[in-house]
Amino acid sequence: GHTKDGKEAFRMKHNENPQELPLGLSMALAQDRGALERFSALTDTEQADVVQRARSVRSKAEMQALVISIAPGGTFF
Repeated sequence: GHTKDGKEAFRMKHNENPQELPLGLSMALAQDRGALERFSALTDTEQADVVQRARSVRSKAEMQALVISIAPGGTFF
């Protein structure tokens, strides 16, 4: 039978495929190990908040500021 609902499938995809992130966000995280590690440790809900914010970013500088805010000591959470 079908044991997975749509949400569960999304959560799995989210955790296993970093390429599901907006490209600018994954590139910016790749350049900031602290932010990447902190992002990886966030709950699914928190990660979704970051992704949502990243989708509204309009420039590389804004994306870098977002990533800095995720890093340890940052102001995002």
